[in-house]
Amino acid sequence: MLRMIVGFAAAILAAAVSSAALEEHVTSKCAKYGQPEFVFSVGPASVVPGDASWLITSLEEMVASGERFKPGENLLIGPVPLKIEAASNGRLRLLEPDMKAMPFNYVDSVGATLNMVRRQKDAVQSLDANASPDFAPLHSPLLVSSDALQARVILMRRDSSLQMGANWVLMDAESKLSADELTFRPISVYEAMLQRPEIHDFLALPDGYSVAVSGRRNFVILKGDQTATPVKGSYLFGLQATP
Repeated sequence: MLRMIVGFAAAILAAAVSSAALEEHVTSKCAKYGQPEFVFSVGPASVVPGDASWLITSLEEMVASGERFKPGENLLIGPVPLKIEAASNGRLRLLEPDMKAMPFNYVDSVGATLNMVRRQKDAVQSLDANASPDFAPLHSPLLVSSDALQARVILMRRDSSLQMGANWVLMDAESKLSADELTFRPISVYEAMLQRPEIHDFLALPDGYSVAVSGRRNFVILKGDQTATPVKGSYLFGLQATP
């Protein structure tokens, strides 16, 4: 009997923890345009308050402007291609890549997506409060040199003249070879980010920026050939100021 009671209590606790771990959000203004409402889940501790509301507003504005969505399609939010699937009550549920596996393994959450959009936007506005992020879609290609992803310090440079995918180039910052002597290959932004997560925050910086990065808090940013210093009190300033 005691074992049964303990097991029952453990099951109740597990269910309570699971339900508390995710919060469900639903749009409310899509149906009047003939579009099913969207539903998505986030972990309450994983996103900045208000970011879920931002996504709801964004979805409703897209529908109001004439965009239509159906199960099986993808929806790009910031850099992340979300998957749309049919949900109960005729709604559409948004799923995101788990940010762990290649190829995409979709899970019932958008918390990582909102976190990524927030961090990349805040990184851009750490350098220019009026700038808009130029998101690099996770499925788009970038160029990496043969030794870049194993380098102690990665040099990442965004150059629109490449006219290829995300227009990012990654190389070993300490290589003694010139860029002309290096061999490059295309891989997805997602694959590069999984292997070297410290590049994550900088991927929405616009054309003309370069970053030498060896850790999430260890980086130097250049705009052209001039050092770009994060604004005091900004997101990137806080990263560098924290031991």
